[in-house]
Amino acid sequence: MSCEQGPGRIAGLAARLGAGIGLLTSKRGFYAGLVVAAAGLSGAGLLGLARRRSRTMMKPNPLRKATTVLNLRDIPQLPPRTKLKPLPVNQLPGSVCAGCQSPTRGKAGPWYAVNNRPYCRDCAPAAAQAGGVDLVLPSSNQAAPPVGSSPARSGLGLSSLPPERRVETQLVPSRLRVRLGEGAGGPRWAVVEQGYVALRPNGLDTGLALTPALKSAGAGGVREDPSTWSITHIASGKGLSGPYPSPQAAKPLVDILAQLDWSRSEEEISGAELRQAQATAAAFQQVQAKAKAEAKIQDFTQPQPSPQPDDLTGQLRADGYGGVSRVLADNGTTLLLVDSLGSRYEVNRAETRRPDEADFELSRVAMSFDPTQAVETTCADCGRSTRTTGAGEMWYRMGWHSHCESCAPRYAAEEAYIMEEAVGDEFDG
Repeated sequence: MSCEQGPGRIAGLAARLGAGIGLLTSKRGFYAGLVVAAAGLSGAGLLGLARRRSRTMMKPNPLRKATTVLNLRDIPQLPPRTKLKPLPVNQLPGSVCAGCQSPTRGKAGPWYAVNNRPYCRDCAPAAAQAGGVDLVLPSSNQAAPPVGSSPARSGLGLSSLPPERRVETQLVPSRLRVRLGEGAGGPRWAVVEQGYVALRPNGLDTGLALTPALKSAGAGGVREDPSTWSITHIASGKGLSGPYPSPQAAKPLVDILAQLDWSRSEEEISGAELRQAQATAAAFQQVQAKAKAEAKIQDFTQPQPSPQPDDLTGQLRADGYGGVSRVLADNGTTLLLVDSLGSRYEVNRAETRRPDEADFELSRVAMSFDPTQAVETTCADCGRSTRTTGAGEMWYRMGWHSHCESCAPRYAAEEAYIMEEAVGDEFDG
């Protein structure tokens, strides 16, 4: 067979025109061998409908694709409790301790104002516990931790839970309620079908759960996105940490956090414990990000295979000359094409691209499209809507208008178009 060059093809086109689309490499550091995605995102909170002891598996419901992401800033997180710093004596709301009645100027040590009442260093802890707040020790040359926090500290300067004491939890599918925030009538909730609760080895709740991210489904509804997960506190319905790409990726951190008793209410969990959990999650993600970076450096030291391009044989392509041609043979760097006029030629692969509607119009080729995947339109001939399209039916674009499968052949014959599937057919075999 012979191949035509540019000038001959251009002449042919002109004549035609006259007729009318884990890393698991790190084995050292804070959390050896644990993999998660390192990013900052607060997850949706969960409220358990009951304590889970059953291990019955639940089939997740299929989800339709959603495009609009719910504003996660509107979803509550589990915050640390209020921290109170010591006050100078002259700023206290009284002259004697509300607990032991000691004069404020006669007793040494830090003084605090809890619920607008003065307390000395001996009486303040009990008042703080009753008021649901935490006390901060006075500043010194070396920063002191909040009252009740552990002396053990992570590399981030905050107390963290030791990974070697983690609990081997089990994730059990569960239907859960998700708290979306506050509305005019109180808390707003949504039901999560694909959630998980974390159970201890004895089958009791840890108080922690995993929930997929939510996306807006329109009209105030939401849908689940199982590509992103968060760790949450069941009793309060507020998020603890996330995002993670899967429940399995988040489970190692759930195991470590399970050292604390999360089955308590939010009010029963101290601010020191919340800060400890947040420091643990931050250190966990920081170490995993470092492990991923080291793994990438190591990978780049090895020879990387060149990616093999997809075989384009049989596909339609456009080149620098314009128009639409079908690939008869893909030789890697070069392609053997046949155009709508039946002419064959070779061209460099890099000089071709997927044709657009303008290319089809230039070659007088009817461009097919799937009406079920396109924006609703009507046939320019009979007025039929794409909504009435049957299964497997294809529509066509000609003259910058849509034509249904029934009307397209007639319009093509009248206006000197050829159908897309006919390009190169006479050369098959």
